[in-house]
Amino acid sequence: MQDQMNPEIKFPPEYGDVTELNTCRLILDTVGKDTLAEIVANYVDLLGTSAAIYEVNGDYAYGISSSNYCTYLDRASRVLCSTDDDVETLRCGKWICHECCWNESALEAIKTLQPVDVECPGGLHLYAVPIVANGQAIGAMNMGYGSPPTDPEKLQKIAEQYQVDIDELTQLANAYVPRPVEIVKAAKSQLAISAKLIGYILERKEAEDLLKQSKKRLELVIKGSNDAPWDWDLITNELYYSPQWWAQLGYTQNALPADSALWDRLMHPDDGKHVSDVFPGALDNNTDSYQVEFRLQHKDGHYVPVLSRGTITRDQDGKPIRVTGTNMDLTERKEIEDKLLKSEERYRLLVENTRDVIYRMSLPDGKYEYISPAAVEIFGHSPQDFYDSPVLIKNIIHPDWHNYFEKQWSLLLSGEIPPFYEYPILDQFGETRWIHQRNVLIQSDSGKPIAIEGIVTDFTDRKKAEEALQKKERLQSKMVASIGDVIVIIDQDGINKYQSPNIEKWFGWKPEDVVGFGASENIHPEDKEAALKVLGTLMGESNATTTIECRYRCKDGSYKWIEFNGVNLLHDQDINGVLGNYRDISARRRLVDAMKESEERFRLMMRQSPSVIELYDTDGLQVEVNRAYEKLWGFPASHTVNKFNVLKSKEVEDSGLMEYVKRAYAGELVTVPVYKYDSRGETEAKGPGRVRWLSTTIYPLKNSAGDVQNIVITHEDVSESIYAEEEKNELETRLRQAQKLEA
Repeated sequence: MQDQMNPEIKFPPEYGDVTELNTCRLILDTVGKDTLAEIVANYVDLLGTSAAIYEVNGDYAYGISSSNYCTYLDRASRVLCSTDDDVETLRCGKWICHECCWNESALEAIKTLQPVDVECPGGLHLYAVPIVANGQAIGAMNMGYGSPPTDPEKLQKIAEQYQVDIDELTQLANAYVPRPVEIVKAAKSQLAISAKLIGYILERKEAEDLLKQSKKRLELVIKGSNDAPWDWDLITNELYYSPQWWAQLGYTQNALPADSALWDRLMHPDDGKHVSDVFPGALDNNTDSYQVEFRLQHKDGHYVPVLSRGTITRDQDGKPIRVTGTNMDLTERKEIEDKLLKSEERYRLLVENTRDVIYRMSLPDGKYEYISPAAVEIFGHSPQDFYDSPVLIKNIIHPDWHNYFEKQWSLLLSGEIPPFYEYPILDQFGETRWIHQRNVLIQSDSGKPIAIEGIVTDFTDRKKAEEALQKKERLQSKMVASIGDVIVIIDQDGINKYQSPNIEKWFGWKPEDVVGFGASENIHPEDKEAALKVLGTLMGESNATTTIECRYRCKDGSYKWIEFNGVNLLHDQDINGVLGNYRDISARRRLVDAMKESEERFRLMMRQSPSVIELYDTDGLQVEVNRAYEKLWGFPASHTVNKFNVLKSKEVEDSGLMEYVKRAYAGELVTVPVYKYDSRGETEAKGPGRVRWLSTTIYPLKNSAGDVQNIVITHEDVSESIYAEEEKNELETRLRQAQKLEA
């Protein structure tokens, strides 16, 4: 089972569309379900999880999931409600996913007017932002992000809470492909922009509705003579200003001289020329009516925008004799128009400053009716370039993708269009960039494609990050499979949380055979107590390290010696356990045992040898002697072992042996001629000292590389034979002298 990263695979809830229960419907009806789906796609496609949009009262305006893990838990928690009635389900408080998404995430964002980031019961994170219009929260939207937990204990708790199968839940959690931090940040940013976009849409709709209502009221006012009527008799030059006219400007009736110059006195200086062109022109051009906008000064000093409509009465010769009209106060309409202009300006700035390209292309000619300025950054071409060159995209798409373009273009003209395109282009520098293009097909009443609208995103960095992540994962997998060390994570209860796949190569087990079981279960019974003691000590101190050797049972029942190295990382939120590695050291153990056996044989030989044997290290320090040594010199070995240095001994230097010792250290086997060693008097060994005739051999001990590791000095005490020879010679001499005397 594998989690899907393809954003076109989404999961509507199997229990039905809960947006049909929406009683508020402000966001749903104003923005529309299709547009909400496009907006949500901007960020949920990046993460492959779930998203929801709520009205201010908690009703669903939109909800979707593109994650097997999220969908699985949502369906499971829906079943916990034990009813098929969606209304009862939403009220019962047992629908875990709904309760967290609304009460703990979206509702908090509405209350605080701030983003809210919480962990959901399923182990993911929920990020919610309020939707604000005209300074008030009118809803919220959130999304799930982050990787599902892989900790068996945490997954077990989730499975128990949702009453689902732990194995299925674990498979779904492990199947999810983690998103890089940059992708999560981009999705959060896109979520915030989307919330602002919905707010702007609602503000604009409200402004448009207000404008429509104002126009309707104006029509009713005019129809019911509720404007500010006035009348001017051009023959007598008498003027009448209705009470509404005076009230419109804050005056009581006839508070000022009601003459024809009153208009000029109250009119804004910048409007005089314009009005003087319109009014006389209407009188002279034989028209029956006119209208003109201008500003009149209120009693308080500010100016009131008015729409003045007049009807001209003429005599039989066409000469104007009377003008009757009304002044409509445009203050409210101007405020609404100003709000609409500001809303449009905000929307324009949002479109023109977003890093994504927003476009509309007519069909079938491929002419761009609009393309936002971000085209320069993404495509390397200005909007004008696209206006001047229909289907310019065909020329900048990567050459290897031309067939893809032709196929998709043909399908587009026939009315078939996927939710998005992904393809590479060559920018103005010849560099490859990856494009994600979301689409909406616009059709005529007859169903004929007439335009395509959409949003284009440069996701080159995400593509590179995904490729780098995949490459890294492949490399890590190959490295782990090739090395001799098995990587393991053990939780605080001594349970295996993770075992690297190469455990099968070295010990026969698959990771799933041992993960979730005690780390000591395969330890040899004779070694288990010591291993558990070491592990318990390691658990007691953060960052503590340890090394232990023990026997580990393979899947075939045999045991191998392993060396385990571990470090306590229980405090690390990513590891949350003991991180260790272990390797097969059976061959090394056999070698060590063989060396011990060899050393034991060597020491036995030394102890039982009648010859004197002395062992020295590379620095000249005496490290071991046998019993014959003590017998020869008449003092215990403790007088010289680890104390006497043959390279620094004056006695050795004076005896003439130093030359032979140094030759042995140079790697030569040396036989020393029989010599007399007289150590009488004060000796370096603090022994009694005695004269001995010695036959000495000095030879080096070398490693496999030929380097000298020790030298061995052996002595044969030939004093008795020398003394016997001297005595024999002396007797022979005496015999010869006696024979001479007799002769």
